[in-house]
Amino acid sequence: MKNFWIFAASLALLGCASAPSEKTRAQMRAEKADSDALMILADGLPSAPVPRDSIPIGGGVLYRVEKSGTGKIFSRLSSDGGKTWSEPSPLKYADTGRYILNPNSRPQIFALPNGSAVLLFYNNTSDSYDGGNVIWGSAGRPVGSEIRWSQPQPLLVSKSPEKKYSLPFFFSKNGSYWLFTRNGKRGALRKVGANAAKFLDSDPERTLATRGMLLNLKNIERGGRTVPMPRIPDVKKRGLTVEFTANFENAEAGVPIFDNTDAQGKGLKVETAPGRAFSVYLNDGVSQFGWTTDAGAYVPGKDAHIAIVIDGRSKLAMSVYDGQVCDGDSARPFGWETFYPEISSVNASGSAVVARGFGVDMKRFRIYSRPLSVSEIISNKNSGR
Repeated sequence: MKNFWIFAASLALLGCASAPSEKTRAQMRAEKADSDALMILADGLPSAPVPRDSIPIGGGVLYRVEKSGTGKIFSRLSSDGGKTWSEPSPLKYADTGRYILNPNSRPQIFALPNGSAVLLFYNNTSDSYDGGNVIWGSAGRPVGSEIRWSQPQPLLVSKSPEKKYSLPFFFSKNGSYWLFTRNGKRGALRKVGANAAKFLDSDPERTLATRGMLLNLKNIERGGRTVPMPRIPDVKKRGLTVEFTANFENAEAGVPIFDNTDAQGKGLKVETAPGRAFSVYLNDGVSQFGWTTDAGAYVPGKDAHIAIVIDGRSKLAMSVYDGQVCDGDSARPFGWETFYPEISSVNASGSAVVARGFGVDMKRFRIYSRPLSVSEIISNKNSGR
C-alpha cells in the first residue's frame, strides 16, 4: 500500500493523469533515485496553509512583501493581524543600499527554521517573461520591525530558455531546503544545493575560498604577466569563476584581463568593455558564448573587487561588483545571462596573459574550477586576501 501512495504522489508531482511519456518516465526514474525526495513524496508535501506574501517577525508584527509595478519590491507592516498596513517601503540590500529589483510579478516570502526569512523573486526589471527561467533568493535577518536582506543567490535555473517558472513553494524538511515548482500542469520537487543554501543559515565570513582554486596571483607588475595555463575542467560539467582586485587608471576598453585563446579563438578571454564593463568570451572550438557585464564596474583610480561567475551546469553567467550582485540597475533589464550552448573545454594555449595593460594595477587575480556562491565571493572580498 505504501508503494502505491509513493507512486501516486509521484504522478501528482509530475502533473500526470494518464500513462506517462518516455520523457516523463525518465524524470520519474530520476526522482526515484533521490531517496530524500521519495521520502517527502511518501510523507506528502506540507499541507498547512502557508502565506506566501507575509510572515510574523516577532512582537505581534506581520511583515508583507508585494509587487509595485515599478521594478521594485515593497514591504508593509501590520500590528493588528493584517487588518491595517503601514505605507509601502521599497526593499533594499542591507550591505549596499541598492534596491531589490523585480518585474511586475508578486514576490514571495517564507519563514526559515532558524528565525530568518527567504525572499523569492526574479532579480530583473523585464516587462516580459524572459527572466522567468531563473529564481533568486535573498536571506532576511529580522532586526526589530525590519528585515535586513542579503545579496541574492540563484536557486533554480531552467534547462531551456522556453521553460519559465512561477515562483515556487519553499520549505525545509529533513535538514534540507526544498523548492516545489510548477511549469504549466507539471510540478517538480528540487533540493537547494548545499553550497547555495549556506547563505540562508549564515552571513558571509572573512575567509578565502580555496576549494577549486586553480590560479592565485598577487601584485602583477604593470604591463601584465604570462603564466602557465591551469587546466580547467569542462565548463559544462561545473563551470568557473574569474575573480580579481584591480585599480584601473582609466576606462579604456579592450584591455585584456585574462586571455588564453589560440589562433582559432578557442579558450577563455576577459577584457575591459565600454562603459567600465567587462566582456567575457568562452570558445571550446565548436560552441562559443560571449557576454558583457553591467557598466560601472569600477571607478578609475580606486580599487575594485570583481567576480565573474560561469555556472556550466545551470548555464548562468553573472557578475559581482564590490559585493553587489549585478542586476542591470536602471541601464538594462538583466545584469545576468543564461546561455544554452554546451561549452566543453576552454583549454587552448599552454599559457595565459593576465592584465596586459599599463593602465591596470592588478593586485589579486584568481581562477576557480567551479562557480563560487555569492556568499563565498563576498567572504573572499571581506578577507582582504
